[in-house]
Amino acid sequence: MPGAPFPWIRSIAPIPVRLSSKGSARILADADSARWGTSSDVPFIPAHEPLQILGKGSRRQNYVDIRDVAAAVEACLTKQASGIYNIAATDSISNYELAQTCISELGSSASIDFAGKPDPEEGTVWDVSVSKASRDLGYRPRFTIRDSIRSIAEDQSRRDTE
Repeated sequence: MPGAPFPWIRSIAPIPVRLSSKGSARILADADSARWGTSSDVPFIPAHEPLQILGKGSRRQNYVDIRDVAAAVEACLTKQASGIYNIAATDSISNYELAQTCISELGSSASIDFAGKPDPEEGTVWDVSVSKASRDLGYRPRFTIRDSIRSIAEDQSRRDTE
């Protein structure tokens, strides 16, 4: 599973979920994404500093909002589903497109800076199918990447004023 390209966007990484027939659910993730359950400790992008991208920004992956993950886990438990379900957005986005979307949604004047370092997953397309979750659980992502970015920004803004 690819990691999040920007440290502050971790709450919308793709997350596989394993369900047991005994009514329990477990998030399957690598060490980094296991920490991504909320955006509460995600550092926020400074408004006018460049966004750095490794490689050419061509790596593509699906992202999912943690609120969609919570709804999917609830559906799994309610329906007593069993198995492994991919929970993700229906579309993938490149790291470059993600950076552009963040700048646009945040009304930032930040630029996109290619860091000059290779992305070990350059060119990888991690296009997750959610068809099984859709069929068995009625899963449909409710939150877009834009919704997620705005939510992270609102959470950060609240934390900054506390």
